[in-house]
Amino acid sequence: RVIVQFVVDKEGTVQDPRVIRGVHTLLDKAAIEAVRAQTFKPGKQRGEAVKVQMSLPVSFTLREK
Repeated sequence: RVIVQFVVDKEGTVQDPRVIRGVHTLLDKAAIEAVRAQTFKPGKQRGEAVKVQMSLPVSFTLREK
């Protein structure tokens, strides 16, 4: 489980993702790539879109080949 913190801007795109709690370098990079590929609904304050800071846990299941 990798915890990624990032900002969702007014358009709903992810900015400045960074790993808060990592497991392994390869999993950390995969979690950041997965979060960057997402689009979110922007936060709203008084009816207007605003930037919002979020933390998201990304869970991995490792399997043997």
